[in-house]
Amino acid sequence: MKLNAEDDNRTFDFMGKKYSEAEMAAVMRVRSFPNFVIIDPTLKNITQLPGYREPEQFLEGLGYIVKKGFRGQ
Repeated sequence: MKLNAEDDNRTFDFMGKKYSEAEMAAVMRVRSFPNFVIIDPTLKNITQLPGYREPEQFLEGLGYIVKKGFRGQ
């Protein structure tokens, strides 16, 4: 899902609570932009891939996370 981490106006429901996009970014501990937050099927924040990445770099980052088996952050 794409969010504008500085937007306090647009809201949505997530896991039974209402959040603005900025609030969700704070909950997910986003500190820089752009930032890809990787979550597991239970919606737990596994890790983040901060900064702009070309498609190949992005896929390499995801591959590394998969190799780690989602352990550690």
